[in-house]
Amino acid sequence: SISSNYKAQFEAYELILEKHYQDIVKNGVLLARYLYTIGNLLCQNKDLKPGRPYLLEAIKKQPFNFKYLFAGFLSLFGKNVYSKLAELKRKFLK
Repeated sequence: SISSNYKAQFEAYELILEKHYQDIVKNGVLLARYLYTIGNLLCQNKDLKPGRPYLLEAIKKQPFNFKYLFAGFLSLFGKNVYSKLAELKRKFLK
């Protein structure tokens, strides 16, 4: 199912970040990308409460990244809006 796929992706990214944190943290752009990806996966799976802090940390690391800013802003509108727009994005970018 889609939700288990998100969960597996989230767990994989979180494991990589945890295992290689000392190397990843040296590169702010890379760290922001991991934080964004984890936050985005959580938010797409309607887990905004744990996902939003990841998005906010990504924004702190890369404050001019439009994609991170937009995702953080979008998360303020709730889990249904975030997941629906993410679903629309997937359909149009296939």
